[in-house]
Amino acid sequence: LGQYRDKSTTYLLAEYRHMINTSPTNFWSKLAGKLGFAAWAGAGFLGPKLWEIEGVLPNYGAGLRIELQPRMNFRLDIGRSPIEKQILLYFNMTEAF
Repeated sequence: LGQYRDKSTTYLLAEYRHMINTSPTNFWSKLAGKLGFAAWAGAGFLGPKLWEIEGVLPNYGAGLRIELQPRMNFRLDIGRSPIEKQILLYFNMTEAF
């Protein structure tokens, strides 16, 4: 609701993604070949100018990826904001990039 607004926003994010690749010899290995995970850590920086930072919002989390078809994953992520002491759950079917 506009709580984190200012004239300049910068963010830094590090993410690791891994899909489990198995040869589809049976049902279970074919199913495992469609699963993956992701983990990330990042922070957002707010301020009136790029070099005048007045707020830092860190976050981290992990997620599950299920490949429904090539280049389309169902994403289920759980993230934590240590400053706000919140745990957030996200799910969608879009790709980040």
